[in-house]
Amino acid sequence: MADSDPALPSSDQVLTIEERDGPKLIGLEIKISPDEKEDLQEIGAKFAELNESQSELLSRLQKLREDMKNWSITLDKQVATYKDELKTMKESLNSELDQLRSELRTTLQKQQEDVSDSLRNLGMEDPSEHSKRTGTQDANEAQSSPTENSK
Repeated sequence: MADSDPALPSSDQVLTIEERDGPKLIGLEIKISPDEKEDLQEIGAKFAELNESQSELLSRLQKLREDMKNWSITLDKQVATYKDELKTMKESLNSELDQLRSELRTTLQKQQEDVSDSLRNLGMEDPSEHSKRTGTQDANEAQSSPTENSK
C-alpha cells in the first residue's frame, strides 16, 4: 500500500517501530535516507561484531579463571604432599641420627673399656681412672703437708 500512494515514502525509506502500550498498538514511522540506512546497518553490524567479540572475551576470561582455580588447587595438593614427604623424611633422619649417636656412644664406651682392659693387662692403669683416684689423694696430701710440696 505504501508503494501505491505517492504521498507516502517507499518501503526502503521508511522504518516502522511498533510498541505495545496496554491493549492498543502504536505505530511510529521514521524517515531514513538510503545513506543513513547503510550507516545504521554498518553500525548495527559493528555492534553485532563487538557483542560477539565481547562474548568471546568473556568466555575466554571465564575459562582462564577456571584454569587458574584448577591450577591453584593442584598446586595446593602438591605443596601438601611435599610437606608430608618432608615431615616423613625429617622424622626418618632424626631417628637415624639418634640411632647413630647411640651406636657412637656404645662404640666409644666399648673402645674406652677395651683400652682400660689393655692397660690393666699390661700392668698400667688408665690415666683417667688413676687421676680420679689419686686426684683426691693428692689434694688431701697437699693439704696435710704443705711444706713437703714446697721442697
